[in-house]
Amino acid sequence: MEQNEIFHKRFRLKKLIGRGAFAEVWLAVDNYSNIDVALKIFVPKQDIGDYGKRLLASEFAVVANLSHENLLRPLYYDNCDGKPYLVLPYCERGSCVKMMGKMSEYEAWNLLKDVASGLAYLHSHKPKPIIHQDVKPDNILIGSNGQYMLSDFGVSDQTLMSAQKGNEDQPAMEAGISSYRGPEFYSKDKVSLKASDIYSLGATMYELLTGELPFGELGGLMQVHGCEVPDLPRHFSERLNYVVKSCLDKDTWQRPTAEILERWALSEGFDIPQFSRKVEYDNPTIYESHKTYDNNYYIEHHEPRYEEQPKRRTGLWVTIISSVVVATCVAIVLLMTQDKEKPSDNFIDDYQSTSITKSGVADESEKEEPSSSTQKENTTKQSNKIEDIYESDSYKDFEKHKNKGRQQGRSKKNNDSELLDNFERNRTEREKIMKDEKNYNTNRIIDLDKGES
Repeated sequence: MEQNEIFHKRFRLKKLIGRGAFAEVWLAVDNYSNIDVALKIFVPKQDIGDYGKRLLASEFAVVANLSHENLLRPLYYDNCDGKPYLVLPYCERGSCVKMMGKMSEYEAWNLLKDVASGLAYLHSHKPKPIIHQDVKPDNILIGSNGQYMLSDFGVSDQTLMSAQKGNEDQPAMEAGISSYRGPEFYSKDKVSLKASDIYSLGATMYELLTGELPFGELGGLMQVHGCEVPDLPRHFSERLNYVVKSCLDKDTWQRPTAEILERWALSEGFDIPQFSRKVEYDNPTIYESHKTYDNNYYIEHHEPRYEEQPKRRTGLWVTIISSVVVATCVAIVLLMTQDKEKPSDNFIDDYQSTSITKSGVADESEKEEPSSSTQKENTTKQSNKIEDIYESDSYKDFEKHKNKGRQQGRSKKNNDSELLDNFERNRTEREKIMKDEKNYNTNRIIDLDKGES
């Protein structure tokens, strides 16, 4: 097709406006009405056949009756020499492509409001929602009054690609521009949802504000591999940054609906709870919870991600209880380990005070030689002393201590056994000394008797 060519015996081609993978868009003059129109002529590499023509016609029949100020509705559909084409109103101001990287925040809120309003209208269509599938700067046109309008909804390149396959079971939502696709497209099912349009709008907004796509040409595939959504440059408000990042959320359930986006844009982000303006008495405005998406288009009353969760004080109670338990354990240990008077000490003292050494007895005997009756009396006293030791409270305490030591542990038991051995050894020595002393005294008496005789 060339400039000034007459297309389908009716439209004179004036200028090529744009070209895509499957279609060309021309500024043309309708010779019947002498008005400028935009012709979108599909030029696929292969003939789409009768099935493709029926599919495009059915798609046009759906959108032909739509009416919304932010939707550029097609006027006419026909075929010329096997080439389907659409007739659309001509927007002299063109698309948003020329604003890429130059858009201000004020214009961004206006664009978001208009495009979200158009998407909300499509998504609420009955009996079946219409999913645009191809939201991008090329398909957002600027009207004569400065409003932004969505074009190419319903009848788009995705529909033509499905028509080329010639398979009536193939969904018409499979193809698209990868740069603006969400991560859900790279799942096993490769489905397009309402939330997919929201993701494409978020990528479009990011590109218009920064001049770059958020994830390059790979789009949501980067998020599948763990890439995080980048922030807008710092000269944009935190509210706008939050809205764009919400649209690009990896989880389709967490993206706002088109209705919510329109409401946020109308208030320039102050309708978002965490950015809400304070009203009288410093009470924040309370907003109803919004709808979020699932694979069946949406589900109500899903908890929004931005809702502030109640703060839990579990850690404080755990700290208090732990402190009380530790303090109690320390007190018990101190009570159990405090110094106590040992029974064995008293017994040892008593034993030492009553112990008799062999040398001591010998010394006394050398100093003074007792008489026979005195020797007998001393022997009786010594025997009584030994018996008193066994009957004393100290020895009884020692026996108790010994029994208790057996129960308390091996180390204490060994100490008690050693003490008892020492006691038995000393007792044996005392008995031996007393026996020797007795024999000595007896022999001495005999010697005395012999002497007297």
